[in-house]
Amino acid sequence: MKEILFYQINDRFRNVFVKDSLKVFLELYKRINESDNVKRQFELFIEEVSFEGLQTLIERRYSDRDGFIKVDDYTYKIRNIITGDEEIITINLTYIKLQFSGKSSLFLDLISLYFPSMVAINLEANEIISLENITGLNLI
Repeated sequence: MKEILFYQINDRFRNVFVKDSLKVFLELYKRINESDNVKRQFELFIEEVSFEGLQTLIERRYSDRDGFIKVDDYTYKIRNIITGDEEIITINLTYIKLQFSGKSSLFLDLISLYFPSMVAINLEANEIISLENITGLNLI
């Protein structure tokens, strides 16, 4: 199963969702905008947000689909009944985690619509990739 974490970054870098490794995100910030006081700026701009809107969107869009399971308030599971591919999406105040098997993701279209500017971090390869590389959409 593939695993990707998503963090939203707006034009002014004020809205960054962070899980636990500041080092990874400082490197991301440096690659986007070199600065002498990157760490200080980065820490100042970290904000928490509510994902209630995303939860509502997911439930509206997928709840009537066969294979959709709401595990808890933060975790949703959906199985493609034709291919057998399974996807799990976990959302909370700091990140969106998408786990999926197979070639495509049923949730990527939803996420790309909800968050117009996204950066994805491939945990397996420990590399920073843009959403464009996953979906073919030029969003960044």
